[in-house]
Amino acid sequence: MLACLIALLPWLKQWHNDLDPEFSERMGYFYEAFITDEARHMGKSVDEVRW
Repeated sequence: MLACLIALLPWLKQWHNDLDPEFSERMGYFYEAFITDEARHMGKSVDEVRW
């Protein structure tokens, strides 16, 4: 599932990266940090998780 999020991240950052008023964050950057943290918890880099 994390690999799928990685694949969608460029699309998310291109089309839906406006500042979210509810979270006061850009969702593209939020998910990028989430992916990085989850990969780290698995003991892998983002590139290792990607494929």
